[in-house]
Amino acid sequence: LIGVVVDVKDATGWLSYKTDVPLAEKIGAHREIKIRDIDKFINQFHKENIYVIGRVQVFQDPVMAQGRPDVAIKDSKTGKLWKDNKGLEWLDPSSRIVWQYAADIAQDMARHGFDEVNFDYVRFPADGVIERLDFPFWDAVRPKYELISSFFAYLNQELKDTAIATSADIFGLAAWRAMDFSFDLNIGQRLIDALPYFDFVSPMVYPSHYPDNFSGIKKPAAKPYEIVHGSLETWQDLKATTSYKAILRPWLQDFDLGGIKYDQTKVRAQIQAAYDTGVESWLLWNSSNRYTRGALLQE
Repeated sequence: LIGVVVDVKDATGWLSYKTDVPLAEKIGAHREIKIRDIDKFINQFHKENIYVIGRVQVFQDPVMAQGRPDVAIKDSKTGKLWKDNKGLEWLDPSSRIVWQYAADIAQDMARHGFDEVNFDYVRFPADGVIERLDFPFWDAVRPKYELISSFFAYLNQELKDTAIATSADIFGLAAWRAMDFSFDLNIGQRLIDALPYFDFVSPMVYPSHYPDNFSGIKKPAAKPYEIVHGSLETWQDLKATTSYKAILRPWLQDFDLGGIKYDQTKVRAQIQAAYDTGVESWLLWNSSNRYTRGALLQE
């Protein structure tokens, strides 16, 4: 099965098509519509037997933060909206209004025939002046991973009666250290928390995103097989220790970064590493949508 991932709500917070979500209209999230006829758009893919995934960024959302500052993270020093290193605003991950907004968008997607909703940025901020984060709702006492797990359970409950499949993206390091239940990268992400609530979980195991000398590997970007295999091999151990419904479906790298060119051999090495750990499906990422055809086998 071939699939395509379409941004429904990206880092800007704008929605790519006109939804029937009242809050989206109220905060102005429909001002940059890119897909004028979403039903026709999805039907064109379905005619070619292509599975359509809609990606929704959740807690990083400048439009929502500016439209509803009462649910946004503030800067404890200035009192204004807090911004990460990219200058983007974030929402409080404990706000039920934010949770409902994500669920409402997914329900709208289901009505329009999306096959799957992919939730991204399901975490606390990871960069920026973290020590100045001021949350309107989170008490800074409840463990971050516990809060994110509750959000996952909420989405599962809200979407259980829809036909749409669900998935969540997590950092690759959360998969590598999946058996260390005390480790959540200080952003609330643990693989074990996502497994019971989604149809798919997608660790972003891009080798270029692992630091130099990681786990004894001098240049992780140059060792795509080793990094992907090491990140996914914990999957089998985790399945034996916890209840789950999710299928592991990693994001793999098809872009150049850090002086390492990702050619056919390196992309294919990642795919093989996934298969060798018992993972049967995967996604490729390149922000420019230019992919290495030679790494893909003919049908």
